[in-house]
Amino acid sequence: MKIAVMGAGGVGGYFGAKLAAAGEDVHFIARGAHLQAIQSNGLQVYSANGDVLVKPARATSDPATVGPVELVMIAVKLWSTEEAVRDAKALIGPGTAVVSFQNGVVAVDAIAKACGKEHTLGGVANIAAVIEKPGVIRHTGTMAQLSVGELDKKPSARAQAFVDKGAPEAAEAVRLADVFCLSARRRVKALFRELWSNDDVARYELGVAVLEGHHRWMETNVMGVEEGRSRPSAAEVPVGA
Repeated sequence: MKIAVMGAGGVGGYFGAKLAAAGEDVHFIARGAHLQAIQSNGLQVYSANGDVLVKPARATSDPATVGPVELVMIAVKLWSTEEAVRDAKALIGPGTAVVSFQNGVVAVDAIAKACGKEHTLGGVANIAAVIEKPGVIRHTGTMAQLSVGELDKKPSARAQAFVDKGAPEAAEAVRLADVFCLSARRRVKALFRELWSNDDVARYELGVAVLEGHHRWMETNVMGVEEGRSRPSAAEVPVGA
């Protein structure tokens, strides 16, 4: 699968490197000293899930040199979304899917508006990872999970293809999810980001653990219709869900 990663930071760098190590055709769109280090020394990921060095790594600051891809992963900071989506247009062909793995709740709408709903997937990344220094990603803990889904909540070959590429070698877990759950996850995750700085790793990891419990409840109950169960009543929703 030909994949472009817009933003090779903690999220894009980690998952992009894992996908590249698994044999996918991954192109990193980066800039500055981080880009120069990746081009010179490759992209290094340190993780309890297994270290990865992608060398040589396909990295550039100009998406136009990459051409159309099958999947665009938007992984820049939320305030850079507009610029990233504008640059990503050079990567979009008739069958390209674009998915945001950013924090915040507005990115999906921005992508759908700029690229068209037919190209847009919903997505959430759960991981604690940062750029330790140019060309190096440090992953804290072992949680590393991507969730993707179509905006119309229907199964699709393109979403399933990404899930198939991401498990088990590439990402520790890439899974399909109802976009209703993805939206809820984005909102709760955004709240954690506001309350707890990622610089305080212990508190952030605790927050992520609580969030994961919320996710599991959402999947068991809200998405339980897939297993023949009815959706829960408001009285059954636990405090904080």
